[in-house]
Amino acid sequence: MSTIGQTQLQQHGYQEVVLYWAVKLQSGEWVGDETLRLVQLQGQEKVGDLFQFQLSLRGNTDASGSTLTFDALLGQPITIGIVYPKLGSTPQDFKAALAGSSLPGMVLRSGIVASMAMEQPGSYQLVMRPSLWQLTLTNGYQIYPQLSLRDVIAKVLKQFGITYSMMGITGSSNPALTRVQDWFQAGETALAFIQRIIRKAHIFFYYQHQPWVDEVIFSNSTDYPWALPEQPKLRYTYSHLPAQHEDDVVTHYHYQQHMVSSSVAATQTRQQAAWEADTVANTQSYQGKSDTAEGTLPFYVYKIYQYGCSDQEAQHEADTQQQMINASATEFSGGSQSPALQAGYKFSLADQQGESHTPNPIQPSLAGQTFVITEVSHQVSIDGQYQNTFKATEPQGLITAFSIQETHQGSVLATVVDHGGGGSAVSAGEWKYYAPAVFDLELQQCRDRNSADSVLQAKGVFVQFSVQGTQSEPCWVKLAAHMQNIPEVGATVVVTRANDDSELPEIQSIVQNNGTKVVTPSGWTASTHVGSQYSTQYGDSQSIRFGKLSQVCLSEAIGIVQEAYDSGQYRDSSYSQGASFSYATAEEGKQGLLSRSKSWGCTYSEHYGQKSWSHSEIDSSYSEQLMVDTESHSTIQNKSLSYSTIGETEQHSEILKDTHSYSTVKGLSYSESTLGSVESKSTIKEDNIQDSLIKGDSISTHQVDGLSDSTQTMNQVSSSMTASTQSSTSAIGTTTSANVIGSATQGTVMGVSMTSSAIGLTYSANVVVSSTAVNTTGVSVSETTVGSSVATNITGASVNTSVVGASTNTNVIGSSTDVGVTGTSTRVSVVGESTQVNVMGVSNDVSVVTSSNSVSVKDTIAVVDVVASGVRFQTSPDLVKTEIIGTEISLLSAIKLIM
Repeated sequence: MSTIGQTQLQQHGYQEVVLYWAVKLQSGEWVGDETLRLVQLQGQEKVGDLFQFQLSLRGNTDASGSTLTFDALLGQPITIGIVYPKLGSTPQDFKAALAGSSLPGMVLRSGIVASMAMEQPGSYQLVMRPSLWQLTLTNGYQIYPQLSLRDVIAKVLKQFGITYSMMGITGSSNPALTRVQDWFQAGETALAFIQRIIRKAHIFFYYQHQPWVDEVIFSNSTDYPWALPEQPKLRYTYSHLPAQHEDDVVTHYHYQQHMVSSSVAATQTRQQAAWEADTVANTQSYQGKSDTAEGTLPFYVYKIYQYGCSDQEAQHEADTQQQMINASATEFSGGSQSPALQAGYKFSLADQQGESHTPNPIQPSLAGQTFVITEVSHQVSIDGQYQNTFKATEPQGLITAFSIQETHQGSVLATVVDHGGGGSAVSAGEWKYYAPAVFDLELQQCRDRNSADSVLQAKGVFVQFSVQGTQSEPCWVKLAAHMQNIPEVGATVVVTRANDDSELPEIQSIVQNNGTKVVTPSGWTASTHVGSQYSTQYGDSQSIRFGKLSQVCLSEAIGIVQEAYDSGQYRDSSYSQGASFSYATAEEGKQGLLSRSKSWGCTYSEHYGQKSWSHSEIDSSYSEQLMVDTESHSTIQNKSLSYSTIGETEQHSEILKDTHSYSTVKGLSYSESTLGSVESKSTIKEDNIQDSLIKGDSISTHQVDGLSDSTQTMNQVSSSMTASTQSSTSAIGTTTSANVIGSATQGTVMGVSMTSSAIGLTYSANVVVSSTAVNTTGVSVSETTVGSSVATNITGASVNTSVVGASTNTNVIGSSTDVGVTGTSTRVSVVGESTQVNVMGVSNDVSVVTSSNSVSVKDTIAVVDVVASGVRFQTSPDLVKTEIIGTEISLLSAIKLIM
């Protein structure tokens, strides 16, 4: 017998580690080891991230067997079991564990089937991920209104059926609970949305595995669960014997301590919105510091919020950041044979040694120390080999990943201050109207010695950063390249680095301002807009406008505008100082349409100026007014001059009620009209009363070269005139007068009356039903020069009474024909002294008198001078007083005259 083909063997018995797996199908059935054997398992877990396990499966293909499709597995719950066989587990125990029974020592990992692959015949690869991984496959555009951060996470998870727990988010000052607002998922995946917002409150998550369920645990506290509740401590033992595996040892380790920031100074800045107050939006900063010494490497945390903020929240931020720094300061890494190690869970180190191992004690400083796991990777194969590697840190810190980048970077909110620093914002009462002094432009040079343009005279303002509140020193900041204006003192601005290679700090934008000051070299800006637009505005306005060179009195202007608006009558009130000019033209020039307007309502206008000038050239003008009442007052203190040149004018007026006209001329009133042809017609249905009071001279001259025709039809006429001296001169070529008077009563009382007429030819026809004339004349001088006179009088009854103190009558008649037909004539003449001179060329005097009574009482006539150029009268008679009382005239019959 050959001795070559032999060897000595050691019997191992059962494999060191047993793997189980099972997938629950939609039908409720399980697929597991009885179909595909799990031969290898690799997995990675990390706090605040998705775990992943890769399963290598083996199985035999049988054409007569049932068909299992990948679609039936994808997305279905899967659970993996890892257990050391020395604990006495069997496949039935795994099934019992899946049914809910508790088996000590068996470690479960659950998730969903994320992918399935097949390789060479009988070889398959399955990837298990957490249920939370499904949220990487969907996104959305959605607002979650009025929720705390914790509640919005819960709402998203419920939407996708994810099992979760918020037991680690507690505390009255926890920002995940205190801040309630709207949250916006703007196209990102649901998981990215959750991961983004949980960073706001420094929340991390890990998993708690149960049969068929991987529950997501959210927390931002340092209360970590134990990875090995029954035996929380792990021993460090290095085995010199192969294939000796124990589940309570750390096979190797590496402890490292890092240099970190020395302290934390947190600033929370509340940025006010423009719509929150009438004044400019401002900022309010709140401070918090960690309880560690500031040191030389402080970490400044800067957060900007639109609401909330307090010193308490800033302090909570500083403390939380310090806990995260503490967690990142140390790292305990190594390897272990315990499959129970899991990210987010803690364990302790022990220095006990196994009975069968050579003593190799751990570092005494690590004995009894506790660490919380942040990462762990698993490797296990069917041959029973299990090993993991892990990273851990001290549990006093917060295992949410720390990043010094987790602060607002790239820009800072700042407040514009005056150049002396410490300048305050515009007071609450000044926000409506700014004085120019609220803008403070400051210049500073930027130099480049190697450049032809070596100096830039940069324009900017002084600002105070909000990152350290009032402790920040004011500094000068340049305006951005696109800016032509500076904001007022007190305005909030955003300070960033220039968007070029210069790295200059500059004001990139203005959060909100109520005013600007142009800082261009000319002091002007330009704006051109091409395109049509619609504009709608609802609301009132108050505006004040001063010119570039105006002498400004802002308080007076404010008072005028405010008083007008406060009256409640006006939608808009404005003040403008300085002249303005405008020019407008129609598209077609003079013939085109320039403007058209309509207005409803009352208008009031006041204008004060040294001169008002207006010029218009209009081909056709049309004006129509309908007024209930109109009142016009005009006071011209010096001279009023008006010229009108009109081709043809036509005026129509209808006055439904009384019309009154009053004119007082203290100086000379002169009117001159040159008219081609005039036609005037007046119909007065009621009384017509005219009163004139002329304290000086009144001169009226009419020259009619053609025919003057005047017709008056009156029911009753009453005329009264009182004059100290009356002088009337008429030179008429031909006059025709026709009067039809029902009843006429005329009374004249004259001190001196002088009448001179030079008439070429006159025709007079009077038809009087009844005429009563009473004349009381102190002195009467009458001189008539008539070339030819034809007078026809037909009088039904005539009573003529003349009382003349003195009368001088001179008639020079070339040819006179006088025909008198009198029915009854009574004439009484009482003449004290009478001188009568008649010089006649030819005189025919025919009198037919049936009855005539004539009474004449005459005194002594005064003096009559006849001069070549006219008639001159001089008289100084005694006072004559005539009184007529109780005169009654009745018309008893009528006379019909047929011509």
